[in-house]
Amino acid sequence: RLRRSYASAPPALLIPRVQARLRGLRRLHTGRLNLAQRQQLLVAGGWLATLLATLEFDAGDQPAAEDSRDAALQLGKAAGHQEIMAWSFELLAWFALVNHQPRQALDLAQQGLTLAPNTSAGVQLAMQQARVWARLGQRRETEQALRAGATALARLPPPAHPEDHFAFDAPKLTFYAAMCFTWLHQTEQAEEHARQVQDARDLLVGVRLGDQLDHLLLTRRQLRLL
Repeated sequence: RLRRSYASAPPALLIPRVQARLRGLRRLHTGRLNLAQRQQLLVAGGWLATLLATLEFDAGDQPAAEDSRDAALQLGKAAGHQEIMAWSFELLAWFALVNHQPRQALDLAQQGLTLAPNTSAGVQLAMQQARVWARLGQRRETEQALRAGATALARLPPPAHPEDHFAFDAPKLTFYAAMCFTWLHQTEQAEEHARQVQDARDLLVGVRLGDQLDHLLLTRRQLRLL
């Protein structure tokens, strides 16, 4: 439920809730558990730590986000959960991209992809690569990464809860493609994908839109004037 609240609730509201849930899991972990129960707690803790890192970075607290990301990686390793581990690398790739470290972001995204390529994390990691290449102005590499993400997404079943931040679906792919083509100044592609994003706005869940979509649509209008 907390993962599905990411797009609609502010970090300040969700962070204490996630922290409280993690504290509850730690208390349970000290009790008498069989192997299956312990495994379930590790996986639940890994997802919560991944969500917490995301929220803390959104809130501007990168040191806390990095600590939570490290915890997510360790919990993923302990649980043998490849996708949680891949998401932990996606987080670092995102941090690097925001901090203007594109080569580091590419390397981190590739490390994550080797862990869980055919998962929602794998699709998101391909989108991170596409965004980095678009920022660098590399159209061919951007389109290759977008195609790789689309291919991985086609192998996945439709998510049971598209609003889950860690579930990837087709509208999210369109959103990232629109962003990439906008950064590349590819007018026609950016226009078409931005129109699709605007038309499917009600279906685009699990990602914070807000200023991102407003900026995308503004840039779309600017591109039409070129």
